[in-house]
Amino acid sequence: MRTLEPQEMERLLRMNRQLKISFLVTVAVVVALVVVLIAADVDFPIGLGAPLGIGIGLLLTLPGRRLLAELGLTAAEARSVLQGERQRRSGVADLPRQVRYQREVLRARIWLAVGLVAAAVFVVAALYFFGAAGQTHEEDAPTNVWLGVSFFAGAIALILTPSALLQARSHRETARSFEQSAASARRSEPVPSA
Repeated sequence: MRTLEPQEMERLLRMNRQLKISFLVTVAVVVALVVVLIAADVDFPIGLGAPLGIGIGLLLTLPGRRLLAELGLTAAEARSVLQGERQRRSGVADLPRQVRYQREVLRARIWLAVGLVAAAVFVVAALYFFGAAGQTHEEDAPTNVWLGVSFFAGAIALILTPSALLQARSHRETARSFEQSAASARRSEPVPSA
């Protein structure tokens, strides 16, 4: 992997920031659109959702893929460069291995807790949703707001649970690498003579 010039690094950082903002705006627009369609009782062809989502994803990532091709980087190399630059700018790269190990262990535990809580939320939401969805209701009965809440909470938890658990595993592996490098550094230190 080649070293990036400062202006190339800035372009990569700017593209990463724009991609994150575009993703958040797109998710907000899609959620708002789904809520409006549900409130207006409009039928949306389900088969159109996946191709539409793929198309939106390709449109969002097209400028980033073009920039990576210009810079001669793969996606994995770009992620590595961005992570290294973030650590350098935040001062984390200058911390001792033991401190970085402790930071990664703490992050792994936090992500594990988030994943477990999200899994519990998913189970509760799924039990409520599938229990309430099968019941018949009178025609003039008020809308069950909790049915909608359980649907969205379950959907968010379904996405968040594996993501958080993967993050926990990633931080645990990073912590393990810091622990191993610290151990090998201690072994290579000269033993003081008495």
